[in-house]
Amino acid sequence: MEKTEEKEEANFEDLKQISTLKTPHNAVAVVPVNINPIDLPDIFSEICCALEFVQDPGNLGTIIRAAGWFGIRNIICSPDCVDVYNPKVIQASMGAILNVNVHYNDLQEILSTARENNVPVFGTVLEGDSIYEHPLGTKGIILLGNESRGISDHLLPFVTSKIKIPGFSKANPGIDSLNVGMAASVVFSEFRRRNNIE
Repeated sequence: MEKTEEKEEANFEDLKQISTLKTPHNAVAVVPVNINPIDLPDIFSEICCALEFVQDPGNLGTIIRAAGWFGIRNIICSPDCVDVYNPKVIQASMGAILNVNVHYNDLQEILSTARENNVPVFGTVLEGDSIYEHPLGTKGIILLGNESRGISDHLLPFVTSKIKIPGFSKANPGIDSLNVGMAASVVFSEFRRRNNIE
């Protein structure tokens, strides 16, 4: 991203007119839309994330922010995911959207190509192996599903490793899973932790 020194002062009323928030931030930036063509050999050479039908803009923004924090450069979204340029997605990403490439593509096609190239697909499912015990690698696709339905039946056959984040408290009935944004952060963290110590 090219830096610029061009600045223009604005008062609170100006910021309110520009911003979609009731209480605007102290600064607003105008940046070009980042259009990077999808480069599968590059994406498959490291850890990336694939999202199926993630609908909540806050969740997508959180996942982008976590990806930026843990050095994951690419996210591939199914076409029915929320728009990456939704204002709430941008707000929740807290600027990470400038450092993470978000692509929209047919996941069945992407995962089929991954299988042809022996790229592992780590699917987050409730019946998977604990992420803290399962072998992880330095490349592959982390597949996260829809907020309420998880990974769909037509994508599950592409999953080569089923993983889960185990719960450690049995005393709280009704808590049977994590929010997809929280789950992504935990999974990204464990991949990076393991890669740094192995």
